[in-house]
Amino acid sequence: QTLCATPVALSSIDRRPGAHELAVATKALRTKGYRFAAAVPPAPAYGAPQPATGAFLKSGDRSSHGQLTIENGSDGDAVLSLAVGRDALISVYVRKGANYRIDGINDGTYSIYYSGGTDWDGTGFARSCSFSKFDKPLSFSTTSDGYFEQYSTWTLTLFPVFGGNATTSRVNPQNYPP
Repeated sequence: QTLCATPVALSSIDRRPGAHELAVATKALRTKGYRFAAAVPPAPAYGAPQPATGAFLKSGDRSSHGQLTIENGSDGDAVLSLAVGRDALISVYVRKGANYRIDGINDGTYSIYYSGGTDWDGTGFARSCSFSKFDKPLSFSTTSDGYFEQYSTWTLTLFPVFGGNATTSRVNPQNYPP
């Protein structure tokens, strides 16, 4: 999970010692009439502007009252996702040191995933990726007695907190919800 996106991996290969020599040798063999199919593909450009805190990658249907505050006191940026089954319904980018509140979360129970890393490629982190999941899902509900409405509010920290009660586990990238 050091190189997490195809363009970064190809760029890394393209910059390795020997890549240029392979290209030169392939060209020399072709000029002598040999058919040689091996080549290092050119590295595509990668890198995209880092999203702002609160940028939704998936905004989902947020037509209720639930609230989730994310405090990213970790040493890197993160994407936090609320998922049902294997599908992320809401995903939001939170820069390191920033807090963000998602409003309007619909009633239901959500698994909470987050990823981190460096070098945003437009859809995910391209380098030093990590994928985690909060071990317990969060439930959101709204009730009303005709006068007052009550709804769920949660706060999650993406860093250890003394006395905190949320545990997390690493997730295989293949099991991370898209």
